[in-house]
Amino acid sequence: MAMLLPNSVVAKLSVNRTVAGLGTLPYRQESFTDWNEAVQWLADPIPVLRAIG
Repeated sequence: MAMLLPNSVVAKLSVNRTVAGLGTLPYRQESFTDWNEAVQWLADPIPVLRAIG
């Protein structure tokens, strides 16, 4: 799953808290700030996990 992060700092905190509360997911999930980057990651036959820093 590719998730686009909102621009608002408050909304980002809310999304991060929700995702953290989900625990282990049965699929891969990555967060993106750019739509095209998310689409490219989804289209890749072997998506690479990114380091978020």
